[in-house]
Amino acid sequence: MVIRVAPSGSVNCEVSGFRIVVDPAPRERGEMVLKTAVDIAVMKDELTEVIVSAGEYEHSGVKVSGFDMEGESDNKTIKTTYKVEADGVRMCFLAPLTKEPTDAFLEKLGDVDILFVGLGKGLIEPKKAATVIREIEPRIIIPRNDDAAKDLTSEFGKPEQMDRLTVKRKDFENEEGTKFVWIKEK
Repeated sequence: MVIRVAPSGSVNCEVSGFRIVVDPAPRERGEMVLKTAVDIAVMKDELTEVIVSAGEYEHSGVKVSGFDMEGESDNKTIKTTYKVEADGVRMCFLAPLTKEPTDAFLEKLGDVDILFVGLGKGLIEPKKAATVIREIEPRIIIPRNDDAAKDLTSEFGKPEQMDRLTVKRKDFENEEGTKFVWIKEK
């Protein structure tokens, strides 16, 4: 699996020729497209292959569980966190958080190998985000934007910076602790 994070914050995961795109920029395409925050007014214009809400989905061996973000969605925006399992790797794409999720929500997520998180203006404070991350206990943290990378540095140390991450399930078998990786296109 090869993972890239675009400057727009979109995430591209390529698994055996199958492309998963999360929160794509307007021209980005993939076989599976997930959106963590959707404006209800424009949702009706979404293509059928775009996943925008909670539920269970599967395509070409890729399993997706979408979870409603209790207290985060409102009458204008639907926010959904996704857990994606592909090639034995469990990835979690947190919806933009404005507050800490409940313990019940975190339990639903289960084990997470790679956690993608975005921070910035109007979103949860970095210290609270770090608390959420520690409760999830991912093996790898990947910030989705520069703000998140900079803000989480004070909590998790200097990230390992790269232009893409290549991972396989076996990479996690003997690893201890959490690795902080900043994928930044050059």
